[in-house]
This record gives sequence, C-alpha cells and structure tokens, in this order.
Amino acid sequence: MSLDRRMSLTDLADASGVTKGALSSIENGRVNMTITTCVKIAVGLGLRVEDVFPGGLEVLVGSGQESGPRSHVQERAG
Repeated sequence: MSLDRRMSLTDLADASGVTKGALSSIENGRVNMTITTCVKIAVGLGLRVEDVFPGGLEVLVGSGQESGPRSHVQERAG
C-alpha cells in the first residue's frame, strides 16, 4: 500500500491519522480495515473516495433507507 506511493508508514500515518501499527497490520493482512479507515488511508494517499469505491460511499452504505427484516414491518401506534 505505502510502496505504491513511495511513502513510509510514518508518512502515511501522519497523512491519514491511522497509526503505524494499524497500517502495518492491514498491509500484512493481519486485520481487516473498516470503511472509515479505508477512507482515511485513501485521503492520506491523495485519492478521492470514488477512486477507492466506484460509485462513492452510497454504494457501500446504501441510500439511507432502512433495509433488512424490519424495513418492511410497519410499527403500530400504541
């Protein structure tokens, strides 16, 4: 990840706000990163969210409408 942009982990940590330890763990496949961390890293690398997630974050988090089993259940007034 940092080698592609010729940045050290320290440089990327400073630019992204993600700790060197976390970046190292992500880079070595020891942990999965959250969307938030991915966005922070992208910004630290000078990328746009759309460069990392085609369609933007809406594709990942939805349009704001509730989904899942409760989305089709109407609440009863009572």
